[in-house]
Amino acid sequence: MAIYLCVDELLKERGMSVSKLALEVGITRANVSNIKTGNVKALRFSTLDKLCEVLNCEPGDIIKYQPPCCGESVLAAAENGKAMREAEEADGAGAASEPRAKKRPIVGIVPALLPDEASFQVRQNYCDAIIAAGGTPLILPLTLDMSVYEELFPSIDGFLLTGGTDIDPHRYGEEGTSDKLGEFTPSREEVECLILSYAYQFDVPVLGICRGMQMINVFFGGTLYLDLADQFCPKENCPLGGIAHWQKEDYSKPTHFVDIVRASKLADILQTDQVATNSMHHQGVRKLGPLLDAAAYGPDGLIEAIEVRDRSFIIGVQWHPEFFAGEKHMGCIFTSLIQEAKRCSRRARTAVANSCVFSCRTKPCLRSFDLPKELHFSRETG
Repeated sequence: MAIYLCVDELLKERGMSVSKLALEVGITRANVSNIKTGNVKALRFSTLDKLCEVLNCEPGDIIKYQPPCCGESVLAAAENGKAMREAEEADGAGAASEPRAKKRPIVGIVPALLPDEASFQVRQNYCDAIIAAGGTPLILPLTLDMSVYEELFPSIDGFLLTGGTDIDPHRYGEEGTSDKLGEFTPSREEVECLILSYAYQFDVPVLGICRGMQMINVFFGGTLYLDLADQFCPKENCPLGGIAHWQKEDYSKPTHFVDIVRASKLADILQTDQVATNSMHHQGVRKLGPLLDAAAYGPDGLIEAIEVRDRSFIIGVQWHPEFFAGEKHMGCIFTSLIQEAKRCSRRARTAVANSCVFSCRTKPCLRSFDLPKELHFSRETG
């Protein structure tokens, strides 16, 4: 089905010309022509967002799917399409007495890879946390066939990067080694890089947990301590004995507090400046990536949460909130992820383009990731 842009109705309602609209949006002459001809595929997502802001509308109000007939104007085609949809809704009203169920956004979960067993692994409580927050969990495949993700990603509204084994230090320029390092999983790392590239370009929400937070930092140009016990020096006023970052207690038991940075997105979510967490990691953020802000610190000064500065929701936490999800005190983290996923599913990204080019060249930091330079994503909504 063809897809095109139609702003005629809204411009008429507001008594605004295309030229005035272009001036307020701040776009080029070429894009003025694209607006007039309805060429939505030629517009950037940021331009579409700005159009919606100026016209005070949703993307679905200006992006249409009913193709114009021969000799028919774009506006007339849109009016016909609206009439057809209203007729279909009227026909369906008698057949279904109950309102249509609200969509649960799909959250793609990156599994842990167990190379020796040739299997994936995802703890049940990751899925439970997504379901309890109102989402639909989808465990992602790990493959080097990028065409799989071309088909899959446009159907996904958010991502969860889970915990797991250590990240290859060469990913963040570390030439040293440590006997504390576990086995690396390059295929998983490459898929996570692709996810972060896609999420950064289209502002798709991502929650990184433990290793997932570390991966966000590495992707955006940060580094890690190979092993906290060997390399990390706690701050001077750290509590006596320091912090046990790999707790012996059950993981459902919090073992230390973290201080939340007040101006952070995480503070808005948790609505507190301190929270009790569990801890099960031997690595941590050493140098913060340039596009990231620290959102929480442990009592020893270690960064415990991070967030991408110029995106709505790419957040990482070093602890495991899935053990405190649902109605417990960490449930709001997953609820916020689902809320952002719902917002994402309504954005122009989901409607635009049967063949939208996604270029990894524009991403902040790929380092040694071996990824294709261009991927083509295709999605239809209706």
